[in-house]
Amino acid sequence: MYKDYAVVAQIINQWDLVALSEMIPVIGELLKFNNHAIKAYRNKTITLAELRQSYFQPGYLKLLRELRKLDPSWGLLLTSVGQSSVSELYGFFYRSSTVMPEKSQYCQDFACLLALKNQPFARQYFSRIPFVANFRAQKKTFSLVTLHSRFRTPGESDPEKPSACSEDCKRILSHMIQEIVPETAQLPWIDDSLLKKIVNNKPLPPTQENLPEVKKAKELPLEMLKTRLEYTVEKEDVPRFYEALAVVAESKEIERANGTPVIIAGDFNLEYFEKDGDATDAEQKNMRLWKRALLPHAGTKVLVNHQVKTSISQSTGPLHNYDHFIMSASALPLCDVTSAGSVDFIKELDYPNSLSATKISALKAEKLQELEAWRLVSNDLQLKPLRDIHADGKIRNCYTGTSEPGSMLDKLYMGYQCQVFYESFEKTGGYKYLVFHALVSDHLPIQMNCFN
Repeated sequence: MYKDYAVVAQIINQWDLVALSEMIPVIGELLKFNNHAIKAYRNKTITLAELRQSYFQPGYLKLLRELRKLDPSWGLLLTSVGQSSVSELYGFFYRSSTVMPEKSQYCQDFACLLALKNQPFARQYFSRIPFVANFRAQKKTFSLVTLHSRFRTPGESDPEKPSACSEDCKRILSHMIQEIVPETAQLPWIDDSLLKKIVNNKPLPPTQENLPEVKKAKELPLEMLKTRLEYTVEKEDVPRFYEALAVVAESKEIERANGTPVIIAGDFNLEYFEKDGDATDAEQKNMRLWKRALLPHAGTKVLVNHQVKTSISQSTGPLHNYDHFIMSASALPLCDVTSAGSVDFIKELDYPNSLSATKISALKAEKLQELEAWRLVSNDLQLKPLRDIHADGKIRNCYTGTSEPGSMLDKLYMGYQCQVFYESFEKTGGYKYLVFHALVSDHLPIQMNCFN
């Protein structure tokens, strides 16, 4: 909503092929705005020029335009169907002077969502089914898959309470963990703390003693319980490892159908640890589960490990190692795997120091011009007076408005002022990295050099 697309384009322009996720089409209130604008034009309330100015366009098209200012050969492959509650889209931005999409046997087209024909359960419970396309560079063809793994556990009875897991949630987790650790398939999903008590023969309160998964666990051999204990993690991580397992298994099908090396890139919402003797119990489980996830496609390797932090905390900056490449054995010779890592645009952009008074004024003017154009659509869309939020090198307090709910435009403007300026710069020790979320991304991009 508030992205600085010129800056994002400058970051992307250093590469030739980029996978993006969480791209949002025009939906909800913004779609109503667009329909309202079209109606106003048809009723001759506004001119064609005003319609073009007020019509809200999705960010990925704004980004593509900015990229083409830098190099007109930039193109975009986009999923045709949105996924998740906000209709998220995947996309591949590619520099056509260097790399070009090709039709593939797997997709019967240039790109597609994973078919998962042999994994109907995975197709049903993927949070966002991954996107794949074939590309050709330097006379070599390869398949690129991108994914954004789920954040919440499927079937949670209450997403706001992490401990809550309904019977449906337990059923889904049982299926997933049984596929990850098939030698414990008789054992349903069971909480780590409960399983430890059962293995160590500790007493349980009646409320836990009568749980179906506890009764079943006590019927099974102790060795099976111990094996499962080596792989028990937080319930939120089970579907993430399951999605990794499923996409790796499907990469084998892609390679078989297309005869091409496969590279998987995305936000797995999982750390990837590479440690020896100093690994904690949780880190050892993480490494075991990653090994299981890679089993369906022999020789597959994960790049970008725990030493590289990619997700950006609003208050502390880069924090978690969630973004990775997964390379099929045939893809490894194509790339310099030692080059795999992140690009720290935080240091490059140096917000807020690089946001001079002139830059802030320009950003403010651009946003107000857009919002004022929307106001042309209807007289009832009112903006509150603009406050000078930059003076003497300091950011003034966030505009809170009156007690009235206000129009959508009020909220958009206040959101822009609060997220991009006040929260990020004014609060000492507060959310100083929120500006990067708002203007660029909440993750550092990962990169790798190939075909050199």
